[in-house]
Amino acid sequence: MDKFLNMRLFYDYSVISKAGELIKYEADEAHSFVQGFLLLLYRQWASNSYAGPTMIVTSGSPDTSCDGFSLTAGVGISYYGTQVGSGNTATAIDDYSLETLLVHGTGANQVQYSAVSYTAPISDVTTTRFTITRDFTNGSGSSIDVNEIGLVSSSSGYVLLARDILTTPATLGIGEKLVLNYTIQTEI
Repeated sequence: MDKFLNMRLFYDYSVISKAGELIKYEADEAHSFVQGFLLLLYRQWASNSYAGPTMIVTSGSPDTSCDGFSLTAGVGISYYGTQVGSGNTATAIDDYSLETLLVHGTGANQVQYSAVSYTAPISDVTTTRFTITRDFTNGSGSSIDVNEIGLVSSSSGYVLLARDILTTPATLGIGEKLVLNYTIQTEI
């Protein structure tokens, strides 16, 4: 089946201490594009002339007008962009949200969301890729386990594009930061 792949998604994350020291690093290939990704891609390529099948947005509501791929969420915005959560149910093709989103804040089971940033696309003879990055800091009063990560686009609604369950949880102590990178790559 690998011979048919030419678009791939990878993730890596680092847990950084309050002193700026690396505590943990993990990297893996994501196998997580969900139905929302392909439906939005279809709508873009069809020039929105066909609304297509009803999509379920992150609120669980049906939507037939979503058509954007923006992930550029600002500081404190947790309802789209790169997200983290504490759920651990296996990813399913029809997932429409993280199982248990960790929202922005400093209360119990909350993390502080930085702005989403991107690297410029880079290419070599056979590959082009870019990376989407976001930091999440634990400003609550106790440790938090991050078990799931995802990408959510913003348009007329918020659509889950990808969801992954981490191989091992990323435990964030008080004041620790998770730096999450998703890298999307095409190759010939």
